[in-house]
Amino acid sequence: MRIGINGYLAARGAGGLARHTLVLLDGLTRLDTEHRFVVFSDRPLPARFAQDPRIESRVFPLPRWTTWEQVGLPLALRRAQVDLFFGPYMGLPLLSSVPAVVMVHDLAWRRFPETYPRKKRGYYQLFVGASVRKARRVLCPSYSTGAEVHELLGVPRERIDVVHNAVAPRFRPLSDSAALAAVRERYQLPSRYLLYLGTIEPRKNLERLLRAYALARQAHGVDVPLVLAGPLGWLYDQILALPAELGIAEHVIRPGFIDDADLPGLYAAAELFVYPSLYEGFGLPVVEAMACGTPVVTTSTSSLPEVAGEAAIVVDPLDMLALAQAIADGLRDEARRARLRTAGLAQAARFSQEQQARGTLACFERALAMEAPAVVAR
Repeated sequence: MRIGINGYLAARGAGGLARHTLVLLDGLTRLDTEHRFVVFSDRPLPARFAQDPRIESRVFPLPRWTTWEQVGLPLALRRAQVDLFFGPYMGLPLLSSVPAVVMVHDLAWRRFPETYPRKKRGYYQLFVGASVRKARRVLCPSYSTGAEVHELLGVPRERIDVVHNAVAPRFRPLSDSAALAAVRERYQLPSRYLLYLGTIEPRKNLERLLRAYALARQAHGVDVPLVLAGPLGWLYDQILALPAELGIAEHVIRPGFIDDADLPGLYAAAELFVYPSLYEGFGLPVVEAMACGTPVVTTSTSSLPEVAGEAAIVVDPLDMLALAQAIADGLRDEARRARLRTAGLAQAARFSQEQQARGTLACFERALAMEAPAVVAR
């Protein structure tokens, strides 16, 4: 089987969706299979894929994402003669007649529309709904997201496959003190820090995190700086202004975007990883932090309890008092920290590259054996 894959973001190599696709591609090529993978992008893939005989790269640049996906990609698919196409970024080329699988990572734009810019929300409303109607199967990264795809988009449960995302093998505990020091120096970080890593946007609940952190400093004597790492998303002005309003600006560090190669070191050097998101389709940073041996505080909403299991301190995302207490406990309770490290490593091992690749390939094989869907999704 020749399987076409949208590699537009993977070729850029940055961000959670790109990391997901790259880890999946790497996992698929490690399986003992005769399938071949045709990856479409507007620039070359990372060099490590260039020599793999099972990957065929089709590069064609076009000026806009929607033009590339909806005009150029159907033509490229026809020329490449693929048997099946996989859209890992929540959309499909709607004019293509090739059987397809689409991945829906989350439905945040439906659950929290007020946290999205109008243009981006409109894109998702138009293309995600049309894509799940067109797809033979819909792939989801968690049971939580799968249930929402059924509930909110009307996709029959029998057309939904759940395959958990994988953590890349390079995320592991690091004992090289020089390497950890180099990461801290590169981003001008202190020897001890709390870490949040993700997009700076309202859905990530960062205003409550900042208020909880201020409370933890005042009520619990927490003196470890907070690092807010990751790119700016949207509607972030109020988030960035809040540390000064709370009088904690000198204790909050914004290193900005982190190079992908530095992520394991960034996690491993942190005292505690805090991920207070209101909603996640999977929450890959939680698993990455666990895989690096870093204790985690996260929230009891959407997919996060499913992903964290019993290996994290889990709190109500709206309860700032509980979040402040969790931060203090996560820093000071050494016995609990040790338990979280051990449990976190075991939990992260469940999300292996092999389980993701085998589950995804099984979804592709089921899709090719099906007839085109005759379903009206809402």
